[in-house]
Amino acid sequence: MKKICFTFSLLLFFSCGQKNTEANNAVENANSTTSYTRFSKGENILDAIYNEQIKNDENIKKLDDKIKALYEDKEKVTNINQEIMNKSSEYYSDVESIASNITDSLLKKQILELIKISADKIYLKEKSSEN
Repeated sequence: MKKICFTFSLLLFFSCGQKNTEANNAVENANSTTSYTRFSKGENILDAIYNEQIKNDENIKKLDDKIKALYEDKEKVTNINQEIMNKSSEYYSDVESIASNITDSLLKKQILELIKISADKIYLKEKSSEN
């Protein structure tokens, strides 16, 4: 949430720094299609100004589209990563189940220890990739 607010603040800062007199005050702009009554209906003034600037400035619109694309890409990568972690967990669960059916107790113990070591390594990798 802080990143979004920071991004919006930067966008407004840079857009207000331009010498475009139409963009100096989007809320009070006579050509604005933004209704002042809309602010009292739940949309905060910062969002209203930002949305108005997107309508008026093509550069901000392009930047906003890039930000949205980044969030969509992040969501896709997160989903893929979660899918891989789920498959890994499923794999180790299946391997443990199969290994527990081994009748030789010494071999069974060694294989289960190797599986545990390997699963712990994967778990640590997954934890480090989440951060």
